[in-house]
Amino acid sequence: MKWVAEKRRPFAIVEDPQFMFLIKTGHPRYCLLSAATVARDIKHIFIKMHQRISKTLKVFLTYLFPYPSHHPHPQKVECALNIATDSWTFLNSHAFVAVTVHYEEGGIPRTLLLDIVECAESHTGVTLAATLVKIFNNFGISDKV
Repeated sequence: MKWVAEKRRPFAIVEDPQFMFLIKTGHPRYCLLSAATVARDIKHIFIKMHQRISKTLKVFLTYLFPYPSHHPHPQKVECALNIATDSWTFLNSHAFVAVTVHYEEGGIPRTLLLDIVECAESHTGVTLAATLVKIFNNFGISDKV
C-alpha cells in the first residue's frame, strides 16, 4: 500500500497478474490486498493525516497570530505561511487543483499537501478562490488566512 501511494501507482495494480506473480514469487504465502482494500485504506490514512495537518496548522497559526489585530500591543512574529496551488485538466476534461502549504519550523522548511480537489468548472479565479475557501474551512483555518 505504501508503494502504491508513494509511487502514485493506480490502485488496480495490486490485481495485475504480473504484479501478483512477482509478489508471490518472492513470498508465496503473502496475502495480496484487493484494489478496493488499498483504496479504502489509503482514504482512511488521508483522513487521519488531514486531522493531523489540521491540528498542526491550528497550532502553527495560533503561534503566528497570538493576538487579534485590534489588540493594543500585537506581537510581531517573523514567519510566514505560504499557500501554493497547481491546477490541471486531464484529457477527459476533468479539472483538478492541488493545494499545498509551505512554512518554516525551527529553521526547517515544511511542505504539506492540504488537498487535491476536482473542480466542477475550469480554473478561473472565482473557481480557485471558492476551492481555497472550502479547503481552508475543512481545515478550520479560514479565519487565519
